[in-house]
This record gives sequence, structure tokens and C-alpha cells, in this order.
Amino acid sequence: GWQVFRQVFQEIFPDSPWIKLDPHHPVYHIYYDIDGAQRIPGIYFLYGNAPYDHMSPENWAILDGTGRIMVLVNWNSDMGDGWEHTYDEIYPTKYANLAYQLGINYLLYALTH
Repeated sequence: GWQVFRQVFQEIFPDSPWIKLDPHHPVYHIYYDIDGAQRIPGIYFLYGNAPYDHMSPENWAILDGTGRIMVLVNWNSDMGDGWEHTYDEIYPTKYANLAYQLGINYLLYALTH
């Protein structure tokens, strides 16, 4: 999965390595102040009671020559489920809200950089 994805994108952007974003990157602070990559569980983990503690969330990016993000990947974090299950009673509101906050930060960063 992830290794193949990384390799394919490395072929597309051969001069731009993947970097792990640190919590101080502007994408985390452009509107909402977020402390780096966040773990947003998928609905499978909530309904299935699957263990989730061993998975650390990470954000990886490919930057252009000026340091702007061209590709951003959320790893071990399911923002889509946070958005999709906002109104599902079993899905915790705190994760849905965090998914929206990250999405808004990503959108504003993309529009202003």
C-alpha cells in the first residue's frame, strides 16, 4: 500500500522527496491551531472495536522548489470517515470536528500558497 504509493509519486516527482511534516508546519496553524498530525479513527475501528492505539498518525508531503505543499497524505488517520459520519450517533463529535478543522486548514493553505 503505502510503499507502492510513495514509489509511484517519487517517479512523478523524482526531484522532490517525501518529508514528514512536523507540528510547526504552517498548514496546521493557518486557521485552526492544530498540534500536528491527528488520529481520526475510521468507523470500522469504532463499530468493530478493533485496536487502534498502535497506529501513529503521520502527515507526509512532497514540496515544490519554494517549499509549498504539492502532495499531502494523511497516514493512519481517516478524515473522510470524520466527515461522512458527522451525524452518526456512534461516531464521536470530537473526531468529526477535528476532521473538519484539518480539512479547512488544508483548503485555506492550498488557496493561499
